[in-house]
Amino acid sequence: MSNLERIGQRARKRSCGVRSAVEACSFLHIGLGPLLRFRAAIAEVGPATPEEEEIVMTTQELVEQFIEQGRKQGLAQGMAQMARATIELYEARFGPMPPALRSDVEAMHDLPTLHAWLLLAGTGTREEVHDAVAAGTAGGAS
Repeated sequence: MSNLERIGQRARKRSCGVRSAVEACSFLHIGLGPLLRFRAAIAEVGPATPEEEEIVMTTQELVEQFIEQGRKQGLAQGMAQMARATIELYEARFGPMPPALRSDVEAMHDLPTLHAWLLLAGTGTREEVHDAVAAGTAGGAS
C-alpha cells in the first residue's frame, strides 16, 4: 500500500476528506512525493472524479509554494556561483583577492551588482574592482 493510499484511508476513517489528507501531508511532510506525482498525473489528463478535482484544487497552493521555494533556491545558487566566478576571475588576473573584498563579494545578494562586478573583474583594473566592491555598487561596469 502506497503512502497516498494510507493517507486516504486515515482521512476516510476520520471522515475528514481529501482536504485534510492533503493538509496532513503538507504539515507532516509524509507522502508529499507520491501525492504530488499523483496530482501531476491527474492534472495532465484532467480530473475524472470530484475527488480528483478536489486533490488538484487543494494541492495547488502546495505546488505554488514548492515552485517559489525552488525559484528562490535557484536564484541563491546562481548568485553564489556568480560571486565565485567573480572571485576566480579576479584572482586569475590580479592574484589572491584580499579577504575583506572576498567577504564583500560573497555577501552581495543583488544579481545586477554581482554581474557588474564580474564584468569589472574581467575588464577593469584592480583599483576599479576594489572601489566598486568597497562602495557596494556596480562601479564602472555597465
